Amino acid sequence: MKWFLSIILCYYVCTSATAQVGYYKTYDDFLNNSLTSMDEYIEVKNAGNAFNIWFMKGGKKVKVLSEDIWGYRNGTALYRLATVNQVDVPVRVLFSGDGETAMCLYIPYQTELKNNNGKPDVAWNKEIMAYGMVFNWCFISKALNTSVTYCGVGSSGLVDDFRDNYPQFQPFFDCTGKEYKNNQLLVDCYQKAFPQARIHF
Repeated sequence: MKWFLSIILCYYVCTSATAQVGYYKTYDDFLNNSLTSMDEYIEVKNAGNAFNIWFMKGGKKVKVLSEDIWGYRNGTALYRLATVNQVDVPVRVLFSGDGETAMCLYIPYQTELKNNNGKPDVAWNKEIMAYGMVFNWCFISKALNTSVTYCGVGSSGLVDDFRDNYPQFQPFFDCTGKEYKNNQLLVDCYQKAFPQARIHF
């Protein structure tokens, strides 16, 4: 009987966690798990120099401006806003670290991601693009509450500055070289360099 109750409790807790949908106004809200709950995530739409995140709540559509929030959640998928070319771009958190022993790695918000036996299987969605090549590359940051650096076309100076400022993350860059579009290489190199980091998928 105890075994049966344990199964039911685990199912309830796990289901509740994965079913979370909504947005975090601030990073502190994320830390405190203070989610502004929505019923359903719909989509992200490009709105010129911003992005709108659309949800359903009580049978009505709700528009949330990217500039007004820290991030949002759709089940196990966690997203935050990164400033790229003076635009608040949604990026999906793939891995996160404490900022000292591991950094954070992000992928474009529309990237297809599957769980392959506990390992992220990433596939770029090439049919959806905005701002040229910006969404075909990766993003990095020291921690979840620090600024995000874009690893893409014309960003070599930004990445070099990041490497110089945080030499503790050098093993990752030694492994990747400058192949920031090779999604599988990014995953493999990150997990090799920071096996203790948290996975978000």
